Formats: sequence, C-alpha cells, structure tokens
Amino acid sequence: MPEKEFDIVITENSVDVRHDVSSESPKRRFYAGLFFLMLIILGACVLVLLPGKHGRPNMWHSLSSSPIDSADFIVPLSLVLIFVIWMSYVGTRWLLAAYPSDEALHCDRSTLTVSKVPWLDAGNTRWITRSYPLMDISRIRFGVIASAKGSHIYGIRFLAAGKKQKVLPGLEAPEAAEILKALTTLGADVVDDPKLSKKVERALCRRLQV
Repeated sequence: MPEKEFDIVITENSVDVRHDVSSESPKRRFYAGLFFLMLIILGACVLVLLPGKHGRPNMWHSLSSSPIDSADFIVPLSLVLIFVIWMSYVGTRWLLAAYPSDEALHCDRSTLTVSKVPWLDAGNTRWITRSYPLMDISRIRFGVIASAKGSHIYGIRFLAAGKKQKVLPGLEAPEAAEILKALTTLGADVVDDPKLSKKVERALCRRLQV
C-alpha cells in the first residue's frame, strides 16, 4: 500500500479522491515547520561564520567591520538574504507536500473541484473549495510537486486559468494511473505519459518487496 493512503471512488460520471490525514497528530506539522526553521537559521549561521578560502576572513568579519553603504557589507548581506529566501521557498514547498492537510478532489463531466483544509488549521475544521470548469483545465498529469535534496514528492498537476495547480501530494503511480484514466473518460485533458506505466510497475514491485 502507498505510504499515504487515498480513498478513490470512480463511477461512470464522476471521480472522487479523498486524502484524509486527520488521524495524524496536528503537532507533526508544527514540529516539522520548527525543524525547517532551525535548519535555515543554522545554515545562515554557518554561511556567515564559515572561513573564506585561502585564509580570507568570514562574512561576519566583513559585516561587523565594514560601513553599511560599502560593497564589503552589502555583498555578504545580499548573499545571506538570498540563501534565507531560497531555503524558505524550498522548505515551504516541501513542508506543504510532505506534511499535507486533508484534501479532496471531485470531478464530473463539467467541473473539477478541489477542497482543502488550510495548512495552519490544526483542528482540520475549515475547508477551502475551488472549482474549475473542466473545459478550462489542461495538461493534467502525474508529476513531481516538490523536491528537496534529491527526494521527490509526487501528485497531480494541471493548468487552470493559466496557473499551475498541484494537488494530492504523496500520491503514487498506481493510484495516479487509475485516477487519470477515469478523468480521461470524463473528457478531461490528460497528458499521455508513456513513462507512467513503468512507474506503476516499479511502485507495485516495491510494494511486493515490503
């Protein structure tokens, strides 16, 4: 079975997918966020305090001894800020995918609806729903929705109103293939991915070995 289970109900006229993580402790998301925050702070400290090459002083020496309007102050500060912003961006995307809140997808022959509990709603009590006319959705496919240090989290991706949408983080290839086949039957614009069948085979083989 996949690491994150999905309830999938397919009929002739609709597809319903529910990703219920309400049984997991809401504190996991808080602790995971705190852990990534500490990693970012630690990384910034290492970047500032790490000695330069060939005996050059570290960034802290330049920041503490140089005038604020000088290049020796602005350049190191810019590097630190870029590092913090980039790590925050990557970390946030990873957190949202690795520790998702409850989510549901419904699709019929006219509309695709995605409902999701806000990530910071620890009680899983409030749902936000977005609906898109099926004719306005394109390029539905199974793909990577978050990456960090060579690790990938997969889900369903599609374009709606010209914007990229990513749903159902943690979905695996066998379940994705089942959902995409049903969406195709409903008339959705699903990308023909010849590599998906191989991903399904690898996932099923991996499950047999567990």
